[in-house]
Amino acid sequence: MLIKLFSLKSDQERIDLVAADFNSGADTFAGVSAYGLLEALGECPDEGDMISYMYARDFRLNDAWNESLCEDLAPYVTPERLAVIKEACEQDIDDIELTAQEERVLQLQQDINRCENDFSDFGIRDWTLEATDGTVLCFRGHVGDAGEVYGVLGPYDLRKGYPEVDGVEFDSFSLTSELEEMRIHPPESQS
Repeated sequence: MLIKLFSLKSDQERIDLVAADFNSGADTFAGVSAYGLLEALGECPDEGDMISYMYARDFRLNDAWNESLCEDLAPYVTPERLAVIKEACEQDIDDIELTAQEERVLQLQQDINRCENDFSDFGIRDWTLEATDGTVLCFRGHVGDAGEVYGVLGPYDLRKGYPEVDGVEFDSFSLTSELEEMRIHPPESQS
């Protein structure tokens, strides 16, 4: 199959041929590895837009997650709720019932801390190639620690949608913004 692609002179002609095949449903190039197809269409798998991620890790896996629980939740709960949490902490209750919002606050705080103090665990690189008829061929691959690209999925693989990324975007700004939206007490009123 690659011989047929390489017989065409330009990358754009090759992109157009794959797009026509993709749109027709013939899937002639579906058997070609997505990595090889990406290269045959003129893209370098080592280049492209990349988003960094860290593996999702529940905040409860941190042994000290509840040591500063009252302080961590104070800006995000009502004074009445904070009193209940303080009482439970003073009585050394290990399994404090947290609401979904309280759990999300603690998870965001941990994820922000990891973004600010750790390195990302992996990356996802996306490539899009546009045919002259407007068809967009999408590719996605994982990026390892050394920058190597692996697990590339091509347009035939992604026809039914993108697989869910098993991680948290390594972006402390967006995580901090989400956390700030959950705040019910302004920073200066914390006690």
